Amino acid sequence: ENEARAVSQSFSSARWLQGDSATLAAILRELRGKAVFHFAGHAVASPQRTGLVLSELDPATRRSRIFAADSLVPAETDSLQLAVLSACQTGFEAQPGDPAAETLVQAFLHRDVPHVVASRWNVDSAETASFMQKFYTQLLAGGGVANSIRSAQLALASRPSSAHPYYWAAFELEGKN
Repeated sequence: ENEARAVSQSFSSARWLQGDSATLAAILRELRGKAVFHFAGHAVASPQRTGLVLSELDPATRRSRIFAADSLVPAETDSLQLAVLSACQTGFEAQPGDPAAETLVQAFLHRDVPHVVASRWNVDSAETASFMQKFYTQLLAGGGVANSIRSAQLALASRPSSAHPYYWAAFELEGKN
């Protein structure tokens, strides 16, 4: 929640969907015409099921609904320039033959979103919030996506509490550098 609040305050026209208002339909509706999509929350990453966990229940399975690759429709991502998937293992790579063959990262890239930031492993919430604050500060100052990630990594790596690569090296950029 702290991360989402800080990120939304970085933008003048941000729309923060939280709790029960963060439904799949609301997310897809809000994606239209937006340049940046930032998700701060939880994710699942397995060969059977991969995506962002929503608080909404899927009526068919009675499990949490997942914002997955098959949820995206090209018209909703036409304006999108950056998708930041700030949750554990959002950079999960599906293997050929997995039931969930396309990941959300791949889906954004296949729909021509030029920059997708995702995590390679489980992340620490507090340090991730700090990482994202530094990332967006640099990005909104004109630093570019790749340079802003690097700047955030260096900032966290320079602090004793987050010097271990576990804290600063989890997020990577897919797409254009």
